[in-house]
Amino acid sequence: MRGREAPPGTAGSGSRALSQRDRSSQWQPADAEGCRSRLPRTKAQQAPRHLKSIPNDEELKKLFNAMNDEERLRYKFFLGTACREQEVMYATWADINWGKKEYRIRQKEDVDFKPKSHEARITPLPTSLVNDLRDRHKNPPHERWIFINSDDSPETHFLDKLKRIALGAGVNCGHCRTTRTVQRTVAGNRYEKQQIEVSCKTHPVCERIKLHRFRKTKATQWHEAGIPVRTIQHWLGHKSLETTMLYLGITDSAKLRDKIDEAHGD
Repeated sequence: MRGREAPPGTAGSGSRALSQRDRSSQWQPADAEGCRSRLPRTKAQQAPRHLKSIPNDEELKKLFNAMNDEERLRYKFFLGTACREQEVMYATWADINWGKKEYRIRQKEDVDFKPKSHEARITPLPTSLVNDLRDRHKNPPHERWIFINSDDSPETHFLDKLKRIALGAGVNCGHCRTTRTVQRTVAGNRYEKQQIEVSCKTHPVCERIKLHRFRKTKATQWHEAGIPVRTIQHWLGHKSLETTMLYLGITDSAKLRDKIDEAHGD
């Protein structure tokens, strides 16, 4: 998944069972039939391909409320920059333009990182995120990398950690199932490996929880704020405007009430 974006409708595209055209492909209520199990299911059991429900910003809020300060900054960076996983993984302090409040995504040959399409780009940083990063920079965990793991290397487990947070926050859909290998004690001191079926009700395996959702969410927020689509395309690093359009979700009608009434003459 890292550094790659699959075409819409394919596995790895950020959502296996949700339409990329629908804003509902972001954060939905936990009881939505939003995920596809990795186990075989009958046609009647499969989750619907397209969900029609409106976006639920409260679910995203609930996710962030379940994070500690370190986790919150990491995923605020994902959301605030709309960057891909490796673009966050290899973010350095030198990439931040404090004056312009921008983050530069660029090649780093020593760690074999190249932006998708091999093109450097600049994406804006919201002021609140800049302020949080300034505080972190006063006593940085690493002199080069912004986010590291326990051995002082760039963090590589963003998705696994996000899935665990989502489970604790209660935002999993509750319908995903998959198999896991566990080690069980048998006669004497012997151990054997067994495969068991687990559900996202009790395990961090929800297919709806994807880092890529942060990109789609931010693209839609930019669009709703009136930022030109061509500018959004550049910030996301898309070569095709058509790809960017697939990221833009459907705005909640409650946010458009004044315009709806104005159009009707009310």
